Amino acid sequence: MALYDLRAMREFLLVGSHYTCCFGTPPGFGDQIRVALHPRLRGLDATPAPVRVAGTLRIHPEHLFEKGRGPLIGLFRIVDAEVVPYDG
Repeated sequence: MALYDLRAMREFLLVGSHYTCCFGTPPGFGDQIRVALHPRLRGLDATPAPVRVAGTLRIHPEHLFEKGRGPLIGLFRIVDAEVVPYDG
């Protein structure tokens, strides 16, 4: 799968607004949550619509390179996630 394939995603970053991600200042490491779908679920297609995410929250520093090297790029991760459209 291509790096930027927006169909059948198994992992993605959840941000408060896709405008801050794509058109403004990128979110900081505390302003994004990395989401990994539960293995039994099929992948998702990208959407700018709000979604509801449920899973296990893990808080752990994530660095650009393996073994804790390089700049900090994230703190929050949701694993075994289920994602559904947000109905308000």
